[in-house]
Amino acid sequence: MQAGALLSHYKIIRMLGKGGMGEVYLAEDTRLQRQIALKLLPENVNHDPERLIRFYKEAETTAKLNHPNIATIHNVENAKDRLFIVMEYVEGETVRTLIPKHGIDLDLFCAWFLPISDAMAYVHEMGVTHRDLKPGNLMVKHEGTPKILDFGLARITGPEGLYRDSSQELTSPGGILVSPAYMLPEQVTGQQVGPLSDLFSLGVVMYEAITGRHPFLGDNTLATAHRIIHDDPPSAFDLKLIPPVVGDLLTTCLQKRPVDRYQSMRALHQVFDDLSGTLNGSEFEASPHSAINTSVIRPTRKLAVIMFTDIADFTELFPSLSPDGRYLAFQSNESGWWEVYVRHSPTGEGKWQVSVAGGQMLRWQDQGSALFHVQDDRLMTVPVSTQGVFRFGSPQGLFSSETLRATRLSASYDVNTAGQQFVMVQNLNEDKAMTLTVVQNWYTEFTKTE
Repeated sequence: MQAGALLSHYKIIRMLGKGGMGEVYLAEDTRLQRQIALKLLPENVNHDPERLIRFYKEAETTAKLNHPNIATIHNVENAKDRLFIVMEYVEGETVRTLIPKHGIDLDLFCAWFLPISDAMAYVHEMGVTHRDLKPGNLMVKHEGTPKILDFGLARITGPEGLYRDSSQELTSPGGILVSPAYMLPEQVTGQQVGPLSDLFSLGVVMYEAITGRHPFLGDNTLATAHRIIHDDPPSAFDLKLIPPVVGDLLTTCLQKRPVDRYQSMRALHQVFDDLSGTLNGSEFEASPHSAINTSVIRPTRKLAVIMFTDIADFTELFPSLSPDGRYLAFQSNESGWWEVYVRHSPTGEGKWQVSVAGGQMLRWQDQGSALFHVQDDRLMTVPVSTQGVFRFGSPQGLFSSETLRATRLSASYDVNTAGQQFVMVQNLNEDKAMTLTVVQNWYTEFTKTE
């Protein structure tokens, strides 16, 4: 439509955008003397009675949404045989245009997605699923308030919070209606879609915002769809220095199976609420059961200083950062005897006991794929993964030595880079000098006994 054209009592000013769900115009409401946004829907909607009935029902529901971070839908009208939605005009820029090459900083990340996750939790609680979350549908007003736009693909969820997409709903005669780069695994494979699907879409947007890169973008639509279904995204940790909790947040949202994601948008919002609280000051609050109070000096480049203070009636000693700096191992006697635990670094969040029946004198394997510790007189190894969510296996004994029993509170052994050679200090008697004992090829001997 041309500037100056009238559609009912709305005077077109200019086009704002165009997509698979129609055209959006900035217009003037000549009755109320205000600027609004008009979304003209595709003409084929008018000629399909079933879709028309469904559209009005869904439009009625989405028009009831009332949240400060959702663009308000004022009305749905029909003029000159064109169906259109009258919406709040949000003056600002889309998230797409605001993402810099290397992504946004952590403060802005929380400033955007804390309220957006709250708004989407509210949407789901109202029985609506957006289905088309992408950077172009998130607007940031000039004063910084984010707004969710365009519920044109929204659907009312059924009793189980699910509905099944059909090709008619997801595609148009010209191709894919949903933006290919922001399709869901469920949409690509024709499986059930529901509120947890919005978590994946928002995860893609958040990943792109914090790293500056799309997690699944391929050379073409088919390549992108293949990656969405089959490939894990590059680790956000490898692209940018971010707290482990943010990396875990992204990993959880981007799980292929809905059951492996956060089980509600409200749960994601709570993670953001906790993360935002840690950014409001230099101190991170420790768990009520934790003896560690963690303070972080915000990192410049790749330097972070972590300080620990004993604030409980038990002791935590010998903190040791994983090689990638994402997790902190330490020993604690809170259970009544020494055990080895791991926490996020630098937030101090999460706590995993990796030793069983005692653990001291911990060491990281240089690649971060194992943690070594001493249990009584035995050297134990625990397989671990520090990529994304911390994971660990069962402790396995490597070998025994009375030296370990006698010196288990001191740093009297070490392990080489490959984790297959150990050196220990052994005091034979008081009159003789200290000697070194090197255990070689333990891995080969160990595997022979398996």
